[in-house]
Amino acid sequence: MADIRARPERNADVLLIDKVQGLAGHDVNFLPELCSAGISVLLAGDDCQQTFDTSRDGNTNATLHDNITCQETCFTEAGMLPEWETLIKTWRCSQTVGEFISSDLHIPVVAHISLHSRIETVNDHEQVTALCADDGIIKLFYREHHRYGCYSLNWGVSKGLDHFNDICIVMGYTHWKLLTDNHLKTMKPVTRNKLYVACSHARGNIRFVPEKLLRSFR
Repeated sequence: MADIRARPERNADVLLIDKVQGLAGHDVNFLPELCSAGISVLLAGDDCQQTFDTSRDGNTNATLHDNITCQETCFTEAGMLPEWETLIKTWRCSQTVGEFISSDLHIPVVAHISLHSRIETVNDHEQVTALCADDGIIKLFYREHHRYGCYSLNWGVSKGLDHFNDICIVMGYTHWKLLTDNHLKTMKPVTRNKLYVACSHARGNIRFVPEKLLRSFR
């Protein structure tokens, strides 16, 4: 373990670990060794973007993501000081998208600059077909995006990508009903997290479309 601490000390003054919300299993047990190196260590993450784990090692740290208190305890015991204010504002999303995520998904998001964009539902077959054929707009599916012949990804996989302007979010029957009934906040936490990831990667407008109108692209 001494070698683990010595390597960052020899090669860096500051160690930044991003996406820590995905750490799990024995990766979490490895964290204190890195944090005990004789340099500054900064961990950055967004608990609401926790959509998959770095590793799954049986019951090792299996309950870490049950609530934010478990994570706070883990990081505090590793010598880290939790801080919630510095990165609270997004540089990517418009004020409109931030307000939508805050109100409809109950995940607080504040925009750094007051840009405005459009969020709309599209339920017209011709318009949806045109959107699907437009390779300038990413189509984000809940799952199995590869089954559709268009420029696409899954909701949660868009995490870490930063080059989308307008996006099209495809909703299955249940999710579409929750959207139109204003009940998105009642989604299961992991599903809501994935939708949050999708929404928060729009620099511009968001269009929601029902998946049933894209079946001709399968």
